[in-house]
Amino acid sequence: MAYFAYWTIVGRIDQFVLGIAAWEFRGFLRGRHLWMGIATVAFFSFYQWFVRMGGFYATQGARAVWIFIPLIEAGFFSFLIAYYDGFVFSRRWYWRFVEAIGAASFSIYLLHTFVVFTLAEIANSYLPAMATWEVAEAVAVAAFVAVLPVAWLSYRFVERPFLRFRTNYVDRTEEAWTNTTGWVRPQDRKC
Repeated sequence: MAYFAYWTIVGRIDQFVLGIAAWEFRGFLRGRHLWMGIATVAFFSFYQWFVRMGGFYATQGARAVWIFIPLIEAGFFSFLIAYYDGFVFSRRWYWRFVEAIGAASFSIYLLHTFVVFTLAEIANSYLPAMATWEVAEAVAVAAFVAVLPVAWLSYRFVERPFLRFRTNYVDRTEEAWTNTTGWVRPQDRKC
């Protein structure tokens, strides 16, 4: 049962559905920084509690909290997406840095399997026991920062050259929307 809840698209369908709903309701969280802060503290506090309970494998029996973890993750990340999509970003250097990470995110995704297992072996061999969530989180952040240059090089010299072959698959003109689909674009809806 845990396999289907964690490792299949069937078990993660709630994340997909809540992600779509988050996009539809993204305007609701515009400017609500306190709500996002509270949601973030609540999410990380929950995970701290979960780790103290023994994590995924220790809660398989009578304390089946693991069943609700995909839904809790879906709720938080949908909330984060809705907040992010309604947020107006400045052009300060740190937002340009975040944009660069976003540009290289597919490269990060492709390279993470090589890095995660290698860094886990290094961390287990050379670093003190990661008995607390805080230590593990610090190591994860350091590993992420260490991967960024490699991911950026992969993006710059492998991924980006292929991006010039992109094409639009959807005609976004007003006439195409109304004549071929018979429905109105989301931004033209009168609600």
